[in-house]
Amino acid sequence: MGLRFALIRTLNKAPISVWCGVLVVAVGLLSCGPSDTTAFEAAQTDGSPEALEKFIHDFPDSRLIPVAKDKLEDARFERTKKAGTVETWKRFLADFPDGKHSADAKYEIEHLSYTTAKKANTKEAFEAFLKEYPNGPFSLRARRALDKLIAAEATPAPGGASQPK
Repeated sequence: MGLRFALIRTLNKAPISVWCGVLVVAVGLLSCGPSDTTAFEAAQTDGSPEALEKFIHDFPDSRLIPVAKDKLEDARFERTKKAGTVETWKRFLADFPDGKHSADAKYEIEHLSYTTAKKANTKEAFEAFLKEYPNGPFSLRARRALDKLIAAEATPAPGGASQPK
């Protein structure tokens, strides 16, 4: 309590220039807008990639940037899972090539590409898939499907002609 009264007594005796300096600092603090902590809490509560990107843009030197980038990757990962297209997964992977979800993104891209080849069920589709993913988790399935298609082409149809595919 004594320190507080001593500070007040000192300020009461201070010249006007000291009071002006205190006022300038106070106005400056009030006009700064939200602190990085408050802004980060708001972005985190919002949870959208846009809110996190805005925080990262507005507070590039904040100590919370690594946490915000981590949360941004999580938010974008969830949004990309919902979209579930090769294009959105490739965009995600381009934005977070070394991120904690990059292996999952690569797997999803390959899985969706395999699914596309499987639906087409043509020699060309499986060959294109295997050219892109020769050793991935779906390559064995694609090779088997391709071998079946090649075998079906080589099997003569009744009457001596090859079966068309």
